[in-house]
Amino acid sequence: MKKENPRKTFLNFRNNLLMLYKNLPRQELSRVMAVRAVLDYVAAFAFLLKGQGSNAREVIRARREYKRLRASFAPSREENVRKASLQEIPERIKNSILWQFYAKGRKRFSQLPHLKN
Repeated sequence: MKKENPRKTFLNFRNNLLMLYKNLPRQELSRVMAVRAVLDYVAAFAFLLKGQGSNAREVIRARREYKRLRASFAPSREENVRKASLQEIPERIKNSILWQFYAKGRKRFSQLPHLKN
């Protein structure tokens, strides 16, 4: 699917939300999902500004679908959280890649702050 395809936008946003829900530790879930909600609405607004109303609608639809599906993923979430062998994954990027890209202008993976340690 092309990058601009509204169906692809929907699937990317919905699947990413479900992946976060299924895999984030309890202590991080609320904070990450709150930030993610803000970023999703910013993305929808950006799509509108670019004249891509159908992509903006798909972002909102993806959030609704995530909320609808969330309960059905609760058992797999509990299993994933229970089976997690590492509480802290050293290689995991701690801050938002979107923030680094758009606000900080870091366009390459090698420019991310965790790689400078």
